[in-house]
Amino acid sequence: MGFFDRIDQRAEVMDRMAATLEIDIPAALAQRADCVHSYRQAVLRCTFCPHDSKCSVWMQDHAHAQAAPDYCRNKDIFESLARP
Repeated sequence: MGFFDRIDQRAEVMDRMAATLEIDIPAALAQRADCVHSYRQAVLRCTFCPHDSKCSVWMQDHAHAQAAPDYCRNKDIFESLARP
């Protein structure tokens, strides 16, 4: 898998995590323009995360959740985007 394919795949993982946390990413970023750059960085952090399979299993086991798992490198950005 090439680098850009991996980024696309991880962006999809980020979308799935956001859905699990009931965060509407486009709406949240529209309201929080200051987070757009942080979100792009978050996708890159996810791209290099060693917990990708663990994360996928966690999302399969959690249809909905209040917070990302503690090992998530992007827990902070999800928490930020979840706030109004």
